[in-house]
Amino acid sequence: MKYVARVWKFGDNINTDLILPNVAFYLTPQEQLKYIFRANRPGWVDLVQPGDILIGGRNFGMGSSRPAARNLKNLGLACLVAEGVNGLFYRNCVNFAFLQPSAPGCSSCSTKAISLKWISTVRRSRT
Repeated sequence: MKYVARVWKFGDNINTDLILPNVAFYLTPQEQLKYIFRANRPGWVDLVQPGDILIGGRNFGMGSSRPAARNLKNLGLACLVAEGVNGLFYRNCVNFAFLQPSAPGCSSCSTKAISLKWISTVRRSRT
């Protein structure tokens, strides 16, 4: 399976306050979308298209337990591929079914040619 998408690169230590700023916290999830990354990339949400991929550096999603993963998913991003993700943010991704594969070295890749191959295995656990 081949998947072609636009890629958006972000650096290390992206805080959940940048993804979901305090000013948008009590708005509806749909209203919150226009505030995503507003402080460091004004107008970015207007450029994102459904299926785009976000590339992150180390410690992506550090900070509070805001539902930032929900906002990235609601924006239409297909997934977040990062060097590393903060533990709370990782849990947030799981809770909101936002795909977040870890890919060491991904932040040094060119945005012009990134090839992603996912191999998933489903195992039945007997507990």
